[in-house]
Amino acid sequence: MSESSSIQPKTVNGVNLDHSPAEMETDKLVWRPSAYAMIFNDKGEILLLDNTYNKKLDYPGGGIELWETSMEAVKREVWEETGLNVTVGGLIHADDAFFMTPSKKHWHTIKFYYRATIVDGDLRNTIIEHEASVNPHWVDPRPLTKSDLTSGWDALQVALKMNS
Repeated sequence: MSESSSIQPKTVNGVNLDHSPAEMETDKLVWRPSAYAMIFNDKGEILLLDNTYNKKLDYPGGGIELWETSMEAVKREVWEETGLNVTVGGLIHADDAFFMTPSKKHWHTIKFYYRATIVDGDLRNTIIEHEASVNPHWVDPRPLTKSDLTSGWDALQVALKMNS
């Protein structure tokens, strides 16, 4: 490691929820690991939610609590946001990014995207008060573009290749 790479920069380049650039102060950064489910139905549609902040689409999922594994977080988050119980399959994709929340929290996100299969449950809206991801519904992924999703475009591309 070179000497200059070990010095913490004052800022890093990140993104806001709407994908616009955000210069972020490194002393305000917080780790936020998260896990998301990629659930496909028999028609090849994927289960997505509407994001009320940015009007984009989200996968069911969210933050991993300190006491749970990423796969446990997927199960919990899917149930909270959709009412569905799932089994979690293999890891499809992982990435990280610097992300500014609408309340100006500075996050270094590490995101895990898993394939999941519905076991049981009835599709319903989130039970989390003030949740930004609402209205779970099935979407044909083929016409989606990167700008349609809050995050996870690369994960979707991998999942679609796996499905073909």
